[in-house]
Amino acid sequence: MLKVDLHNHTIKSSCGLCTVNEMINEAKERGLEVFGLADHGPKCGLEDVHFQLYYRLPKYFGKTRVLFGGEFNILDEKGNLDAKEKILKKLDYAIAGFHSIGQEKNDIEYNTKAMINAIKNPYVKIISHPTYFGYFEVDIERVAEAACEHKVLLEINISHFRCEPKLKQGSIPAIKKMIEIIKKNNHFVIVNSDSHHTSEIGDDSCLDKFRDEIGLTDDIIINNNMEELKKYFPIDVVKEN
Repeated sequence: MLKVDLHNHTIKSSCGLCTVNEMINEAKERGLEVFGLADHGPKCGLEDVHFQLYYRLPKYFGKTRVLFGGEFNILDEKGNLDAKEKILKKLDYAIAGFHSIGQEKNDIEYNTKAMINAIKNPYVKIISHPTYFGYFEVDIERVAEAACEHKVLLEINISHFRCEPKLKQGSIPAIKKMIEIIKKNNHFVIVNSDSHHTSEIGDDSCLDKFRDEIGLTDDIIINNNMEELKKYFPIDVVKEN
């Protein structure tokens, strides 16, 4: 079970099934130390006002620190996102990625340039499912090197292991290569559930049987390292309300 999970969707996303309160309360019950809300951006149907209202929510639910972010679409080769800068400034973090809803498929070179330019965005802390093969393929070596250079976290997305049909041909070798480059550069990956329902929050059990195959070791998982996490996210001392 993850103690830190920063990629979670509510019913406000087109794909979420539970409310904000339901998701946060479940994270609290499961004992997560840090829980992040990251609903989809406008290209997937969510209006800016949702992100503008996050300031109304408490930062703590019991001992669980709640961070307020968003998962935004990479719109073009320049790496622009479907979120205005005024929104990005208000959030604790931004996740950027490609999605089958709200985006056109392009070739590997276009996608690679787009993702690398998104990595250079100072508001982007995480790239979601960069090995989204079969949908939006990239040159994972170039992407991983760029992420290491700019200190952006590439995601191991548990939902792609939970729903094994999403592990398209080439995905496992790409994830393995990504991890090799991360290790070579003494960088980190982040593991997230990409939960759409309370039952999925923090549950990384389906990843276990793939760990050896992809070379995933605990020392490069930033979820396990609170001091490193604090360099990326506004996490303070966990306290009781």
